[in-house]
Amino acid sequence: VYQHSLNYARESTPDDTGWHAWSDNYQTIAQVYTGSNFWKVVRSQPVLADIKFTDNGDMIVGLMDRVGFQGGFQNLPIAGVPFENNLEFKTISGGDVLIASPNGAGQYISASADADGNANTESVNADDSPVTDHKESALGGLTILKGSGEIAMAAYDPMGTGPNAFHTAGVVFFNQTNGNKTDGYKVMDALNPQVQYFGKGAGMGDIELLTDPAPIEIGNLVWEDTDADGVQDAGEPGIAGVVVKLFKADGVTEIGSATTDANGNYIFSNDPNGTTTASHIYNTAMLMPNQDYIVRIENASGPNKQAALGSNTLTPSNTGEGTNAGMNDSDGTANGTNADAPVTAADIPILGANNHTFDFGFLACPPTRCSTVTVTEN
Repeated sequence: VYQHSLNYARESTPDDTGWHAWSDNYQTIAQVYTGSNFWKVVRSQPVLADIKFTDNGDMIVGLMDRVGFQGGFQNLPIAGVPFENNLEFKTISGGDVLIASPNGAGQYISASADADGNANTESVNADDSPVTDHKESALGGLTILKGSGEIAMAAYDPMGTGPNAFHTAGVVFFNQTNGNKTDGYKVMDALNPQVQYFGKGAGMGDIELLTDPAPIEIGNLVWEDTDADGVQDAGEPGIAGVVVKLFKADGVTEIGSATTDANGNYIFSNDPNGTTTASHIYNTAMLMPNQDYIVRIENASGPNKQAALGSNTLTPSNTGEGTNAGMNDSDGTANGTNADAPVTAADIPILGANNHTFDFGFLACPPTRCSTVTVTEN
């Protein structure tokens, strides 16, 4: 639950402070900009535009100024509005960004001040000093890249003050911890004739992240089932040096090959940025979401049996225990001399799916020889 009065003290939009009730009357929202030869459209009217959550659980609230949609930049008066001299209109938006922290009791409490006492108004110079004008420059759109430690916000005058800083719009970045500005990126510039008329209205909308698709990863264990129950028990060792391959659903097209590490682990991933080792195979480009695959241990039995498996044979499959039996069972079933574990589209339905439940258990000896035998003298 988060409640915040809109009567809080705000930095000044030129000749305007605080939030106002919504109005559609140009006689109310348009005023002569003192000492200038144009009309200004300025009356900050709050619209809840965006909510994001930081890595530590803080809630960031973006407020848009409705006036940004009511006027343009260097527009002529609308028909029937009796303003003299046919002066141009310039809209000056004045949005805001608020931050609130969870109190552990289901409430979000608004932050009262900047964490380190430095300027936390959304319009600041490169050295984090406050600007003299246009202090409420937020346009409502927010985004957060988890792990970056920053908040990105749509705003005008993103570069602060300086030559040609006014009448620009873009993205401003802030430190999540103390609220200080870390960077600014200019998208629209009054000196660019293609975008010069976006000015201080609502020329920038929401911000969306364009990152690499989240990787898919499947794996991950070949182990020795010492008690022959088909369950991965504590203390049962992994088997190193076993070659595990990934095939498309046809069982013919090989798309990856790994060799289990000292702990019996293997991984296939389509992450192009991972570092491939013998056991962890990255950049497996043909591994895609919502498709069927087969994880296979070739020559799990027969005359060409892999040496790493010794005399071990497959343990019973799909006999896990507990509420999530798929996490601790063996998935390998005999297919000729191979052991196959099917991967269905439902196992990796979307980008970012990581499924480490495709495991292979092997017995130290065949079950018939591992059974208890009682010998009675005749």
